[in-house]
Amino acid sequence: MIEVNLIGTKKQFKLPVIMGVDLGLINFKWIIIVLIFDMLRGTIYENGWKKDNIVHQSKIDTAKQELEKTIEEGKKLEGVKQDVELLEKQELKLNEKLGVVKKIIKIKKNPMNMLLFIAKNLPEDVWVDNIELTNDQLTVTGQAMSYKSIGKFIDNLKESIFFGANNVKLEDSGTGMQSENTNKRSEFFKIKATITRYE
Repeated sequence: MIEVNLIGTKKQFKLPVIMGVDLGLINFKWIIIVLIFDMLRGTIYENGWKKDNIVHQSKIDTAKQELEKTIEEGKKLEGVKQDVELLEKQELKLNEKLGVVKKIIKIKKNPMNMLLFIAKNLPEDVWVDNIELTNDQLTVTGQAMSYKSIGKFIDNLKESIFFGANNVKLEDSGTGMQSENTNKRSEFFKIKATITRYE
């Protein structure tokens, strides 16, 4: 005898075919596993990227701060550069003025120090009758009690900074009149000297 099962069986659900792809052949378990792994991978990589991004952003921020400091220092240096240029201009002006002062000092002929030197270095028994100053020539005429005193006076003049050793000469000398008080004759002299400096 043949038994016929009249109880209806459940028909298997068949997925449709979309654009030539049979969805029934696709293993959805693996697709779900891949999607979960992809979501986890995104969060894992995203955390790493965020950490890397923070590190790189901090480097960028420090580089920007250093750049700003460098720009500020450059601006300060521009001010210093302008100050240096002003100082150089002032230095040029001062050099010009100094040149003028030096010219004036060279031209300046004040014989006061020279005359003081002559007065201080005049031996006791020598007296001066006349001092004549023409351009840079000095002529001293006077009298002394001895030739030795005249020689000492000439040596004092040669040692001075005003004349120098080669610029002082005895132009004329001789025996003068006898003094009424001492019964001694005086020696007269005439010294010419070329002045090399006044100060």
